[in-house]
Amino acid sequence: MPPLFELRDITKEYNGRQVLDISHLALEQGRRYVFMGANGAGKSTLLFILASLILPSDGSIYWKGQNIDTLDRDTIRRKATMIAQNPYLFHTSVEKNVAYGLKIRRVVRETRHVRVREALRQVGLEGFEKRKAYQLSGGETQRVAIARSLVLDPEVLLLDEPTANVDAQGIQQVGSILRDINERRGLTVIMATHNVDQASELAHEVFYLADGKIRPAFNGPTT
Repeated sequence: MPPLFELRDITKEYNGRQVLDISHLALEQGRRYVFMGANGAGKSTLLFILASLILPSDGSIYWKGQNIDTLDRDTIRRKATMIAQNPYLFHTSVEKNVAYGLKIRRVVRETRHVRVREALRQVGLEGFEKRKAYQLSGGETQRVAIARSLVLDPEVLLLDEPTANVDAQGIQQVGSILRDINERRGLTVIMATHNVDQASELAHEVFYLADGKIRPAFNGPTT
């Protein structure tokens, strides 16, 4: 079976400066991966490329063995959802925020309601449907963002520093949620973080980025 993602000779340049240079990277389906590195190392750029939100300057990316240049990029975007470090929530209820993507896809109201409740259950926010977005803590906001992605039934979650602005309890909660959805749903989790402890506890494999280049940091399946 081919990797979920395979990158070959990927580079990315901004204003003539190379920020990413990856000769080869293969990410398997159903695994948990963490990318670490200093600010400016290329972590966010790599996640955006994997999510098909930006294009590399050069190189090839394969999705399940197929070059994504031959595929509809909207298909990849539906299967690989990106969660930003500071996710934007609409100034309305949690329920409406989580249901937004389903509404855009014209999913009927009854089905939206069921899927939203299930997604909130998976992130430990049962009963938060009517809570307003401005009433949420940083950790709760991240969990709503995860639920908003889960409700769309993706194959991959890409998370850019999801616990950077979250307290210790929230970090543990987010880590447990990501582990649970990976193990129960087989969802591939790919995350960038500065938190070494979280990386070692969560990831099946950790990669370290420095000056846009990638190398293994430490590996080993977690339990």
